[in-house]
Amino acid sequence: MDEDSLLVKILAGELHYAKLWLVCVALRGVSWDKMPFEQRELAFQAKDAASNCLSIFLCSQDYRAALRYAVHDSLVTAAFSGLFLLKMANLFPGELDLASITNQVEQLAQLLSDVAAERHVIFHSLPSTRVFYSSLPPL
Repeated sequence: MDEDSLLVKILAGELHYAKLWLVCVALRGVSWDKMPFEQRELAFQAKDAASNCLSIFLCSQDYRAALRYAVHDSLVTAAFSGLFLLKMANLFPGELDLASITNQVEQLAQLLSDVAAERHVIFHSLPSTRVFYSSLPPL
């Protein structure tokens, strides 16, 4: 299978997100300011997984194009990854490349905004939605 195919990109993104989610569940309830070294390493592994997940979303043109038809879960995956990166940047500002994280999250925000606009246009261009909205009483 081609490494640049959409299916491979989707599966790779899901793998990185699974790693991120697993670590987040394992670290639930942990005091972030008093983390032992092992837990801190896990948090940074999760940061790498979140960054890799976002890189797949942002760098694959096929993936970006497919997002307008994606299920809600795919968009939540991207948003959670970005949010986790922001949390890590807030907790460990001296140890992370803040400019890189900010750039990645800004690109994600623009991508999600574009996807939402495209989905809105697609939804409202469907004939069934026009019939539904025309049958509603005026406000």
